[in-house]
Amino acid sequence: RFLRELSELQTEYHDEIRIGIPPFRGSCILPQLLPEYAALYPHVTLNIIEKKSELLLSDLAKGKLDIAVSFHTDLGDYHSFTCYPVKEEPILLAVRQEHPLILRLPPSSSGPCKDLSQLTKPHIRSQQLPWPHMDMDLLRHEAFALCTPGQTLPQLTERLFADHKFQPESQVHFSDPITNLKLVSTSDCFTFVPEAVAISCLAPENVIYFTVGDPLLHWTLAAFCLNSAPVTRPMEGFIQVLQKVYGDL
Repeated sequence: RFLRELSELQTEYHDEIRIGIPPFRGSCILPQLLPEYAALYPHVTLNIIEKKSELLLSDLAKGKLDIAVSFHTDLGDYHSFTCYPVKEEPILLAVRQEHPLILRLPPSSSGPCKDLSQLTKPHIRSQQLPWPHMDMDLLRHEAFALCTPGQTLPQLTERLFADHKFQPESQVHFSDPITNLKLVSTSDCFTFVPEAVAISCLAPENVIYFTVGDPLLHWTLAAFCLNSAPVTRPMEGFIQVLQKVYGDL
C-alpha cells in the first residue's frame, strides 16, 4: 500500500494540468500566480489555454481541460461541475474623466471622493476606497461600447438595461473588453469591465469607474472542475494560489 501511494504521489506531482482561462484574465493574474505556484509545485507543468469564458466550461465538460477559470452567475448551468469560488467581483461602468456627463455630475455623485481626480484607479486603490455609484437612468441617451452578444458579460449588461427599461441608442461591439476600454478612453461613450481589468496595468489612466445596479452588477470569479474527474493535489494547489492571488488584489 505504501509503495502504491508513493507511486501515485510521484505521478501526481509530475502531472501536466490543463488550465483554461479568458485572455484578459490571464494577462491580469498569471504574471503573479505562475511564480507562486511554481515555487510550490516545481515539477508540475501548467498548460495554459486562453479562450472565451463561454467556451471554457464546454471544453471542461468534454475532458479537454482539468480546471476552467470562469464566472459563476445566476444565468448559467453548472450541475456538471464543482465550483470553487475565488472572488465576488463587481462589473464596473467605465468612462473617460473628461466626458461631458461626468463634468456635469454634482459633487455628491463622487461618493467618498472630493473631486473627479480622486476617481482614478491609482487613488481608489491606494486609499482603498469603494468605487462610487452611478445612476443608470442618467445614461439613457449615452453611447456604449459593449462586448459582442453571446458572452457572459453582455448577458448581464442586457439584463441591467432591461431592468432600467432602456436600450442604448448608439452601440458598437467588440469581443475584447480591453478594446472597449481603450475606445472609451478616447471618445464619449461608456463601457462595462470587470474590476480586474479596471485595476490592471492595461487600463488607461484617464478612465474612471462606477458601480451600477441595485443589487450591484457583479459575478463570481471561480475555478471549475468536472464532477466526474478526480481533483489532484497540484490541482487543489492551483486553486488555492488563485484564491490567494485574487484575495490580494
